[in-house]
Amino acid sequence: MTPDRQSLKISPKNVVRGLKGEELKASVELSSHDEKWCSVEISEVIAPPGVEVKQSRTSKHTLELSLIPRFAGTFRGLLIRTEVRDQVGLFARSLSVEVADFEIESLPLSLLASVQKAMPFLLALGERTAGTRGSGQEFYSIDDYKPFGETKDILWKRVARMPDEKLVVKLRESNLPKVVKIGLVEFAERSREERLRWMDLCSEGVALLSKSLLGARCRVSLIHRSVTGAVGENTAENESELVDALSIMGSAAPATSKMMIDSYSTDILNRSDIIVTGSKEMQESNFAGAVSRKPSLIIKEEASPTIVSEHSVIFTGEEDVRRLIARAVQR
Repeated sequence: MTPDRQSLKISPKNVVRGLKGEELKASVELSSHDEKWCSVEISEVIAPPGVEVKQSRTSKHTLELSLIPRFAGTFRGLLIRTEVRDQVGLFARSLSVEVADFEIESLPLSLLASVQKAMPFLLALGERTAGTRGSGQEFYSIDDYKPFGETKDILWKRVARMPDEKLVVKLRESNLPKVVKIGLVEFAERSREERLRWMDLCSEGVALLSKSLLGARCRVSLIHRSVTGAVGENTAENESELVDALSIMGSAAPATSKMMIDSYSTDILNRSDIIVTGSKEMQESNFAGAVSRKPSLIIKEEASPTIVSEHSVIFTGEEDVRRLIARAVQR
């Protein structure tokens, strides 16, 4: 009896998706080509680190699984252990089969957060109007003149027709870019547990940034290192597309270098309007200096960044990220 003489059927076949902490249902069914000579049953299913497994047996050959991801991100593979016995019970053998193409997509809880009202974008140049007060060219509304305000915006013709001496001014509408790019940069080494927590906070932070941008009618583009090691980019125009983009980002390849900035990290840095990275990466002085010139979300870790500029937010999961958006669209 060898693993190639067994057939495993997993339902759903390739992927389960849900929110972090949610019980995701799946089932594993085993069949053997040698049932005439041997009895075989599933003894255990092991999920990747960061995912808890609850299992209940519905038959000798079938297990119902509850997969509970404790972190946001994408987890790959299941290890299924089986036990084979001869019909008279004299011999037994344990076998392991790895299902490498099965994925558990754990989505950040930030996707459930209500979108806070965006801060006014005081931006003179942009690709379209934002629907908020700003300093663009389009008319937004009329308001009373405030001391030390711009006298060029006083509507003198309207003032001349008014019965009192009140001054009124024209308010302009702010402009926004069509697409804001959020880049995820990782090149520091982390233990397995550290990286689970790091990717979890990255996913939560990126979801918060993206939801606010979508609420302001901007498209969001997520740039990150793909599973192949190259730079990938995924654009979202709505929350459904954002979920897909976050799932792909959650499977980003871990760092393979030792505190070395490679060409992929530099490419992501140059292409992004907002940078998401870790405190460990910010220990590298050249990288920290480049990041300090851009809006950045820095994941808090047991490390001290060499530079934390006014454009940065140290993120633990609770911070308001809207000011990063305001800075990004002003670039």
